[in-house]
Amino acid sequence: MSNGKVRIYELSKELNLENKDIKDIVYFYRHFWTDIESTMSEIDLPRFFPGEDTQRMSSCWLDQFDLCAESLIYHVSETVYFGRRQHLTEKTFKPIAMGMPFVLSAPVGSLAYLRQYGFKTFDTIWNEDYDTIQDDQIRTRQLSTLLKKLDSQSEQEKNTMFKKCIPIIEHNWNHFYHGGFEKVLWAELTTMLNNLKAAAQGDLSSN
Repeated sequence: MSNGKVRIYELSKELNLENKDIKDIVYFYRHFWTDIESTMSEIDLPRFFPGEDTQRMSSCWLDQFDLCAESLIYHVSETVYFGRRQHLTEKTFKPIAMGMPFVLSAPVGSLAYLRQYGFKTFDTIWNEDYDTIQDDQIRTRQLSTLLKKLDSQSEQEKNTMFKKCIPIIEHNWNHFYHGGFEKVLWAELTTMLNNLKAAAQGDLSSN
């Protein structure tokens, strides 16, 4: 490290990765972001919010209430992004539990998957077509474009948009806290257990 900069080889050492692994990743994205190689070489890491002196692992509980109170939208960066496996974690449910609208960075179809559990998303407020894009890199660019567009709105436009989000926010909050989501999960678990039981009994009868 020099002049407060984190170089690629130093970052790879911290992450217990070979230099070539990170360089390969950077090289792959150079077609989408032409300055990524220089950016990754010169970027200051880690990034801190004002008043922070360390990075806290806090995705497993509700926190940062002050920041959320000052924010219009919660941008969820899920654990899994690449590939086709649906894997929603507590990260997706934090804005729901805190009563916030959200944009979801996750595998293709994740918003549709979330709606299967009875939640609503914000497709009537802004364009959620990014959730249907199979190509991970193109989906990333679509998400970036959406977030920039939302951020570029005037204060009045943001206030108007948030008011439109309130019915969806309230539905999701009530579904999460008042038993609707719990019922869906119990029904899913019961079906899974019954299927396992039936499969086991079938195996026993065939033997």
